[in-house]
Amino acid sequence: MLGEGALTALAQPGLSERDTANAQRMLGDALAAAGDPAQSEQAYLQALALDKKINLPQRVAEDLLRLEALARKQGRQDAARDYAQRARLSAEAASALR
Repeated sequence: MLGEGALTALAQPGLSERDTANAQRMLGDALAAAGDPAQSEQAYLQALALDKKINLPQRVAEDLLRLEALARKQGRQDAARDYAQRARLSAEAASALR
């Protein structure tokens, strides 16, 4: 089953926010591959929220790029451009922290 590892990880009690975000990202990837863009977007948005909360700008950029690709695939060009711009800004912030 696609995303089985992510679902298993999400079911673990005491999972850190970082690990939860990673599991959400994996779940989003699996759902996108399975052709479920709505659920994929929700998983990516949850990963994005957690990565913002724990201040991981490189992961935020990765989440936004996934959302951009998903929006572009759905023909939502305005949303895709917005996600791409936000990803660029987040990647710049991550570079500045190095």
